[in-house]
Amino acid sequence: MDGQKGETEMNLKQTGRLAVLVLFALLLCACGARGEAPAGGGRAATVESGTAEDGDEQQFTALQGASGIAYGGAGEDGFYFVNLETRADGSSNLMYLDYASMRTAYLCARPGCAHDSADCACYVPASAGGAVPCVVGKNLLLVFPGKLYSEGNTAVLPHIERMDLDGSYRQTVVTFEADQMLCLPFVTDGGALYARLETARAEGQAQAELVRIDLADGGSVFAPYTILDYGDVQVGYVGITTPEAFSKSTPA
Repeated sequence: MDGQKGETEMNLKQTGRLAVLVLFALLLCACGARGEAPAGGGRAATVESGTAEDGDEQQFTALQGASGIAYGGAGEDGFYFVNLETRADGSSNLMYLDYASMRTAYLCARPGCAHDSADCACYVPASAGGAVPCVVGKNLLLVFPGKLYSEGNTAVLPHIERMDLDGSYRQTVVTFEADQMLCLPFVTDGGALYARLETARAEGQAQAELVRIDLADGGSVFAPYTILDYGDVQVGYVGITTPEAFSKSTPA
């Protein structure tokens, strides 16, 4: 009986884990990365670990809705967004809306700053795919997703920047190639960002992969997954590479 009970508990945990990982279907049905060491010196922004303890289920959070529309990043005390008003060169700024006062301000603490150059902490350069702020724990991410087959500004490569919530200690975590694009929505476990990465191909097709990006060191790996058809719906399961693995982990 004890053995049967233990097997049942294990099966329930496996099933629960799969239920959580179905969240990644948002990524796989939406729209080798090279990591870089963080740029710049000084203290690095604090990154909270998202690693689950033994016996605990790891928690995943979708940073945008299923539609993939990004309005900004919501923190506990305020909302971060990119100013829709752009300059002649297409650049803009990272803004902060304080919930308590309902006041909006540039995310820059330097007195007398004109906020119109890369010297400003909240300066956002023009890029073909725009920029998406995301709040992960005590960090603010600024994701430049890029855009495939774009004829616009391609000087800024797809990349992810990390900073403290006040905009300080801003640094690049990882950079991708010009022919790659990170597709929304993004998912996080608190210590890493998961996204669908598309790479352009010469024949006009795009190769899609699921990438896990460590927010501490920028290391990126491709996560194994399987897409299964359920009528007109495709669902992606992370950590499963064959239908056999799925059936073994969800016994009848």
